[in-house]
Amino acid sequence: MTKRIVVAILLLMLFISGCSRAMIINIDGMPISNHEYNLTNDETKVRVVFVLAKYYREYEGKEYIIKPSYLDALHANRIKSNDVEQLILHVKVINLRKVGYTLHWEALDPNNHKIIGLLYSGKLSRKDFYIKLPVQILGDYEYSFRIEDVNGDDLFNLPLMRYTLKGGANGGVDQSTTR
Repeated sequence: MTKRIVVAILLLMLFISGCSRAMIINIDGMPISNHEYNLTNDETKVRVVFVLAKYYREYEGKEYIIKPSYLDALHANRIKSNDVEQLILHVKVINLRKVGYTLHWEALDPNNHKIIGLLYSGKLSRKDFYIKLPVQILGDYEYSFRIEDVNGDDLFNLPLMRYTLKGGANGGVDQSTTR
C-alpha cells in the first residue's frame, strides 16, 4: 500500500512540474541563472561555463538596485533598450590540467562595426571573464567567443549568438539617426 502512495505522489509531482512554466529561483531576493551552459573538451579537459545576463534597474522608492535577468545565450533574444543597463556574457574557465589557452571574443553591431578582443592568454586553473556586449544602437547584433589551445585550434565549436535591441523611451540610439 505504501509503494502505491509513493508512486502516486511521484507521478503527481512529475505531472505538476511538467505543466508548470519556467521558474525563476531567487536567493536573498536576487535571481540565479536558469540558462547556464557547461562544455568540456574531451582532449584537454578544459571546462567552460557561460551565461548571458541582462542587468536592469529595480526601483525601491527613489533608489534602485541593479539586478540580473538571465537569458538563453543560444536564443536570439529581443531586449528593450529602456530595460537594460548592461548586457554581459559571463564565461568561467576551469582548467585543472593548466594547459595553455586563449580566449577571444567579437561582436558585430547593426551598422556592421566589428569589435574584436583578446581577453586572456595563459594557463591558470580557474578564471572568470565577463564580456560587456554593446547596447547603444537599436537593431540586430551578433557575438561570439572562442577558446583556442596553444596551436590555435578551437577547443569548442560554439555557434554565432544573436540579440536584438529594440526601441524604448529612455535608451538606445535608433540606427537610422546615426547614418
